[in-house]
Amino acid sequence: MKKVLTLFLAALLWAGLAGCTAGSAAPSPTSSQRPASPSAGVEYPSQTKVGFLLPGDPAEDRFSGVADKAAQEIKATYGYSVKVETASTDEAISAAAQAMAEEGFAIIYGHGGQCAAPFAALCEQYPDTWFVTVGGDQVKDNLFPITMCAEEGAYLAGVLAGLTTESGILGVSRSADYPAINKTTNGFILGAKSVNPQVEILETVLDGPDGEAAYAAVQEQLSAGADVIFSNTNEAQPSALQAVQENGKARAFGMLGNYTEYAPEQLIGNVLCDYVEAYRQATEAIMAGTITESAPMFMTTGNGCVNFYWNDAVKAQLSTEAVQAVEDTFLAIKSGEIQVPNEFEQVQISF
Repeated sequence: MKKVLTLFLAALLWAGLAGCTAGSAAPSPTSSQRPASPSAGVEYPSQTKVGFLLPGDPAEDRFSGVADKAAQEIKATYGYSVKVETASTDEAISAAAQAMAEEGFAIIYGHGGQCAAPFAALCEQYPDTWFVTVGGDQVKDNLFPITMCAEEGAYLAGVLAGLTTESGILGVSRSADYPAINKTTNGFILGAKSVNPQVEILETVLDGPDGEAAYAAVQEQLSAGADVIFSNTNEAQPSALQAVQENGKARAFGMLGNYTEYAPEQLIGNVLCDYVEAYRQATEAIMAGTITESAPMFMTTGNGCVNFYWNDAVKAQLSTEAVQAVEDTFLAIKSGEIQVPNEFEQVQISF
């Protein structure tokens, strides 16, 4: 089957490297472009207020939990007054953000692209407040997205999949169809085809992070001959990995979380984003007044925000050539020789 995936092209990806194992190098300062300062004369006292709007309960939702952890880290590191609220609908996001802006919050973070539209409709009324989303594509004088470049780690997973598949068939699934998630499966496919151009891709797009659907999709892919699975299906990943474990032979990757426990003998490694570090870098850039240009703030392997963590038990079973390919790929990304398309870029992938 041949299929064409398209994303919107804006610019070439700024890319870099921190490391390829759990002992990766310390992050270096970000050098990506940042949005223009909304009000250059504003001073931020020690009691600066910083708000976080989360889509779910941080005690129950892993994605929301990392934002809550970042909030507490910023409070401890900088002494700022931090407020964390749950707001999952447009109405709730708008109401909470406006209340914070009225109280003079210096920064209001929206944890997820769902905050982009509500923030865009509100931010111009409060020019001395920064509105920042994790994900999303809205950019205004005092609004920009933090862009986690998880596609870089997905590309690496694809390289490993292309080198280790015995059947020549890879199973790929994602929980939705929009640029910020499509870029990860695109990156995986590009990585696989960079070392194995003839590899066959079986792709499934779900209607959401449904565990039963994710499990069924992987089962179908395994039945069709896939022996390496990449399931970027958010909280449905444990179900997808259950199918891998039941298969007993296939291998897989975890995406945006440590999922090793669900297939400890078959999961090669996990692609992880350090949201705490991303929030720290964004906060520091805003408060230091170093922001100079309106654009997304890219968080990459190069500034310590995206990494690949091996499952050492499976790594030990791989060939030295495959492991070396990982090292070489990271170096190529760092040098800019390999540029993995993000959600602002356009790429056509045929498979």
